[in-house]
Amino acid sequence: QLLGDDIVSQAKALLLAARLNSALCWLQLQEWAKAQGACRQVLDADASNVKALYRMAQAKMGLDEAEEARASLQELLKLEPDNIEARKLLTEATKKCREDHADDRQRMAAVRRAMERAGAKRGA
Repeated sequence: QLLGDDIVSQAKALLLAARLNSALCWLQLQEWAKAQGACRQVLDADASNVKALYRMAQAKMGLDEAEEARASLQELLKLEPDNIEARKLLTEATKKCREDHADDRQRMAAVRRAMERAGAKRGA
């Protein structure tokens, strides 16, 4: 081996840190998909990386994917049950999911009413 195990592990740790920093920068620029990609790279190497899970959830919220954000946060909270920031974001994501489901129900009700009216007109 050209490089010692120590150097290789240090390089891997630095690469993960750089990707986490990259994700943070993308989040601050509201480049949600790019932040998500950086987090995915970290999580592919270390599925239990708490910072990556949290930043992934933030990116998912930015992409209006609250259900996926909740999944990341629930995974994070299995690892760190007392993580206050994760709990706050989970509350926000859960609220967003409820709102989305309510919107979906309203849209479906409107579609049903329109279909009933169209059926009534054909029957008349």
